[in-house]
Amino acid sequence: MARYGLFQPKCLVQAIALQQLLESQGLTGSAVHIGVRRKHGRLFAHAWVEYQGFVLSDDEWRVQQFNELAQLGLGGRP
Repeated sequence: MARYGLFQPKCLVQAIALQQLLESQGLTGSAVHIGVRRKHGRLFAHAWVEYQGFVLSDDEWRVQQFNELAQLGLGGRP
């Protein structure tokens, strides 16, 4: 929905929404990951969701470009 809707939420909003959706469906243990990287002198941040070691909300190759700063289990159990 985020790709085709009028409102284009940023990665953190998408990650939190997906993590909460998983929790509401009883899939506990997912986590929002936040990372940063520097490219051409600029700092970039990104957020994604992982569940049982799998990246759900992005491509594995893309998230590997970021140095993880935080992992947040926002719902039930981390």
